Amino acid sequence: MRVFSQRRFASGAFAAVLVVAMTGTSYAASPRDGSYGGEAQDSEPRTTRLIAYSGSGLEGRQPQIYTIRTDGSHRRQLTTTGGYNPIWSHDGAQIAFQRNDWIWQMNASGASRKRLVQGYSPAWAPDGKRLTYSCREGVGLCVLDVATGAETLIVAATDTWSGADSSTWSPDGTWIAFTRISTDGDEYTQHRQLFRVRADGSELVPIPHTYPRATSPDWSPDGATILYTDVYSGRGGEESGDIWSIRPDGTGKRRVTRTAGSQVSGAWSPDGDRIAMYNGPEFPYANMDGVWTTKADGTGRKFVVRAAGAPSWHPTKAWAPTPVPESGSASGQRIAFVAASEAGYDLFTVHPGSQSVEQLTTTGTAHSPTWSPDHTQIAYGSHSDSGIWLIDVRTRTRHRVADLSYPWQFSMAWSPDGRQMVWPDANELIVFDLRTRQRTTITLETDGASLYPTWSPNGRQIAFALQSSLGRWDIAVVSARGGDVRRVIRLPGVETHLNWSPDGRRLLFAHRSGPYWAETTSLFSVRPDGSDVRELKSTPGLDAEPAWSPDGRHFAYYSDGPAPYGKAPQPGIWTAGPYGGSPRLVHRDRAITDVDW
Repeated sequence: MRVFSQRRFASGAFAAVLVVAMTGTSYAASPRDGSYGGEAQDSEPRTTRLIAYSGSGLEGRQPQIYTIRTDGSHRRQLTTTGGYNPIWSHDGAQIAFQRNDWIWQMNASGASRKRLVQGYSPAWAPDGKRLTYSCREGVGLCVLDVATGAETLIVAATDTWSGADSSTWSPDGTWIAFTRISTDGDEYTQHRQLFRVRADGSELVPIPHTYPRATSPDWSPDGATILYTDVYSGRGGEESGDIWSIRPDGTGKRRVTRTAGSQVSGAWSPDGDRIAMYNGPEFPYANMDGVWTTKADGTGRKFVVRAAGAPSWHPTKAWAPTPVPESGSASGQRIAFVAASEAGYDLFTVHPGSQSVEQLTTTGTAHSPTWSPDHTQIAYGSHSDSGIWLIDVRTRTRHRVADLSYPWQFSMAWSPDGRQMVWPDANELIVFDLRTRQRTTITLETDGASLYPTWSPNGRQIAFALQSSLGRWDIAVVSARGGDVRRVIRLPGVETHLNWSPDGRRLLFAHRSGPYWAETTSLFSVRPDGSDVRELKSTPGLDAEPAWSPDGRHFAYYSDGPAPYGKAPQPGIWTAGPYGGSPRLVHRDRAITDVDW
């Protein structure tokens, strides 16, 4: 399945969009076994399934094809020379995929690869013997006999419809739904509509109510509905979408996804209980782009893997969830964090000892939580109204205290006495008095921007991440009254999420390094004078959002967790000693974006 023009997609960029009864006609469902995959927040999943997807490759800039279970375990790379848009055959034995402008085939382990035909957007027929694909340089829709290599053009271009794209077969193999591209517009503003046609090319008809933005159809296992992406492509290159479903006759149109951001490339699970999709990056939740699953009605969304797209479910296999070891005991005050919710992203707290979780907001727009020094309130940002809010953790009452200059301001910090807050604004730091509502501007003599401020325990200095005119990020310190900026440390990469230790002796921070297709995030600490740099945590995935405990004896952080192939993944909030020792899993959840203790 694909969403946008194959010419743009095949040009080389790892696109973010890797992409019931009709009157007198029936669409019979083919038998498929198994239960839904994914990890429910309110209960443990019954089973976990296998998904193939396109992800950023480690050997170069090309996307590669991987498989992963929906609980995040057993991640396996199948290709090394590039590949995207994987699609399982209905017996689970083969995967068709795209590499540049050719369609390839390989077995489920990634072996026995062979080039099949020039084209785009392959889709298996239920019999496993045929493929539909966009052929003739995207002009028509063809059927390929995989055994003989015979190509049949079943839908050609017309004066009104210039091309065909992304197709799907009905479960009984008698119909094909596909995307047609109109002659209106240009490469960035093409209109689209879903059509259906018999496998022999007869009875070609449009599916009503899918013009002008429908693409990436996927027929449900029971034959009752077609999932598709309603996509917007702007002339400036901006792209976004939502997942919808519709009956093959054009009735029963229903929006499936309603959360903020872009959701595209929807794919039904084999039993029709869940949907996998690509969810695009949405600031300030940039780490949450990747493959997600939801229930069929769009609720119960669960994060599977980041920096990934074009998901395709294995048609048959299901396993019991991978067991996760129990975490050790811990104690201390509650940890605040932002995680995915039904509404979007909300504010939660978890106790590191009892591991009890409480949800504090339901608006779906929370980000950047930070505890007050007395641990009675949490300040957080809301991207829907560009404001900073305070919430009393005992009474749950909240009130807005300040406006931000733009909605995605996503870092702030309290002063040690609890009377002021600081947040960045381009090349300035804004100090805000919570009693008088007065603002004081600290102008930074730099052409770059500032982010992630943190106050020294004595209140005299503010450390922050400083972007240079060359685009690099360094750790810097300035007096809380303003003045000269002193750079603390320069490492290759980007320093984020600074947090000053309660005793004032160390700065904790996250460090991003490597090219975008193989980027890693690790945790470091350093003395405020720039000496004694120590790497604290580095896993193959993400270690981020570090925050000291109030007593400075531990720090909390989000980690993808140690998850070698075949082992239990342990993503979530972890705690560790001041130098990274004795790590403990406190709360398991893959969809966490911000942490503060």
